Formats: sequence, C-alpha cells, structure tokens
Amino acid sequence: KLRYLLGHKVQLCTSIDGPEKLHNAQRKLPTMDAHQQAVRWLRRINEEYEKAGLDPTLYHVEALLTTTRDTLPMWKEVVDTYVKLGCRALFLRPIDPFGFAERTRKRVEYSRRDYLEYYRRAVDYMIELNKQGVEILERFAAIFLTKILRGEDPNFLDVRAPAGTGIGQLAVNYDGTVFTCDEGRMLHEMGDDTFFLGHVDTHRYRQLVGHETVRAAVIASNLDGQPDCINCAYNPYCGTIPATNHKTTGSVFGRMRESDVCAVHKGIQDYL
Repeated sequence: KLRYLLGHKVQLCTSIDGPEKLHNAQRKLPTMDAHQQAVRWLRRINEEYEKAGLDPTLYHVEALLTTTRDTLPMWKEVVDTYVKLGCRALFLRPIDPFGFAERTRKRVEYSRRDYLEYYRRAVDYMIELNKQGVEILERFAAIFLTKILRGEDPNFLDVRAPAGTGIGQLAVNYDGTVFTCDEGRMLHEMGDDTFFLGHVDTHRYRQLVGHETVRAAVIASNLDGQPDCINCAYNPYCGTIPATNHKTTGSVFGRMRESDVCAVHKGIQDYL
C-alpha cells in the first residue's frame, strides 16, 4: 500500500496529539503504543519520500493536532513534540463537533476563552523558538497573516469566502459516495445526509459541483450576506463553514454571535 501511494505521489497526513502520554490517552490502541506507531510511520514515509527524490518542502508527512481539555496546560510539550519530530508546522485546531469528537464532547470540551489563552501561549513560545533559529509555524497564524500582511489568499478552504464547500474540495468516501467536504462525509456517518452529492459511478463532475447543496453552501458562506460578518473588521480575511453551522445551529448560514468558530477566528486575529 505504501509503495502504491508513493508511486502516485500521494501526500500523507496523520494525527499527533502531542507528547506520548497525551497521544496514547486520546488515540487508544490495545497495545497502548499509538504514539510510537504514528512516529515510526511518519519517519519511514519521510525517508521514502527522500529516497524517491521528491521535494521535501512538498512531500513530508503533515501532522494534525486535536486539542482537548487535557491538551490546554501542555502547550509547551505539544510544540516541543512537533519540533522533535522535525515538523515545520503545527495546526492548533480547536475540537470540532463531528464524529468521535462529538461523542466525547462533554468530557474533552473547554471554553473558547481557555482555548485562546492556550493558543496565545503556544504561539508566543513558537515565536521565541523561531528567534533561536528553530523553524516552526502555526497554521492559523500563517493563514491569517498571509491575508493581512501580503494581501494574498492561501486558499485554506475553511477560512475563505465563499468557503471551499463543493467548489474547492470534494470528499469521496470509501464506498464511492461524494460529499461537499470531509465534514459532510462525517455528518453522513452520523446519519445526516445534508451534504451528500452523489456517487462516483452515477454522477459526473459537473453534476456534483452544480448540485443545489453546493449552491446553497456558496451563498451561505458569502460573508457579505452574513448580518454580523458584513460589518466585521475581519471580513476580508475570514470565513465560515456551512457544515459546522448546520451541525451546531441547524442552518448552513449559522449565527455568528453564537458561533465558536467565529469566536476563535476573532480571538486569533485580535491576538495577531
């Protein structure tokens, strides 16, 4: 399987939730060695990319973090773990309302105020590391600062307007079913087919991207049509996620004053 993926130049991503004890507590295996397994494969795949002569700036295993309540006081250990693994980027994502995270939400959730304090401490530490010559960036910060300081859009699909839902991305499930985005696929697994578009065997590309659900998502994620967003100072740099809005409020438009995503985006940009 690895040879097949490498042969087709597939860029791989995994989850690293921080130091070994924290990761193993959140990514449970009967052998209790989830962290060791993830690190072993991360290093092996990076070695194979290098052997294949692929550009290491593009072809290296990216790792994603799921921030839980237990993560918050370990902001320094999380950053140090990524640096030790040779990762040049860290995405300090808050927990989302989909899949496993939804089922364990009451146990792992935290206030957005606590999250933003954790975020500021971690990024302050990363800035200090960069001053010492250690290259490590935080992706939320990089996305927003690219927009604010350079006037360019890095095309991160969850932080743009309109969102990438169906027009910048499609999610194909293992059985060939197609959704507007990965969040839509996860909602399907939870019994909600709102963002289902079709099947690879029966639907052509134009049918998928022209689907009425895609059109609705595009309209809903146009910030100039959002009552709060239209007057927000961060309107040019921000974005909303129709699938998250639907899951949390029952509407693809959402209500920004009640939105955790909005609170996080505003809090990060206030800090930056």
